Amino acid sequence: MKSWGYIIIMALLALTACSKEEYQYPSITTDLVDLQTDNNSNVKQILTDDGKVFLPNKIVKYASSTPDSTYRVRCAYKVLEETGNKISLYRINQIVSAYPVFSSYFEKGIKTDPVKIISIWQSERYINLHIGLMTKGELHEVHFIKDEPVINASGTKTQHITFYHSQGNDPEGYTREAFLSCPLYNLGLQSNDSVIFSINTYDGNKSYNFIMK
Repeated sequence: MKSWGYIIIMALLALTACSKEEYQYPSITTDLVDLQTDNNSNVKQILTDDGKVFLPNKIVKYASSTPDSTYRVRCAYKVLEETGNKISLYRINQIVSAYPVFSSYFEKGIKTDPVKIISIWQSERYINLHIGLMTKGELHEVHFIKDEPVINASGTKTQHITFYHSQGNDPEGYTREAFLSCPLYNLGLQSNDSVIFSINTYDGNKSYNFIMK
């Protein structure tokens, strides 16, 4: 999984944005998944957040991928009933998924420009976001900021994470939707530890409490 510094989100929005005119394939599943490539940079398999492993039914080249790598993507696929674990892949769009960093990483200070929350949910390895950005098509910068974990009286840990968002000089013209995943698996958290995820919205700052499974 690649961890970028300042993530330039608008370069990915054309891939991740939802469109009312987007063609809907029949009987397909659209999920946020981990995609793994083989030593030829072809799609080896996808791993769903509920633990399922699916293999492509034919050779699929994932654009700009590198050999033996893992990518967080939004994927549209259909499970082939005759095989059970084979799928037809219809669409693969990479999403923003950056390892949380400490605030000292941001030499120019912390930005928390507001976003719209469409949905936010926890899976075993990620906190996932579906957000709306007010834009006129310019670049936005996003990231995830972590604090040192707090040790509770019970012995469990609480990890605070803040959503970094710099709108820059982009005017608020229209809403573009995007998906993001904040990795949790590199934070040293155990079962019953908690994550408090804070994000600034147009309705004020919101905090979401998630318990590790």
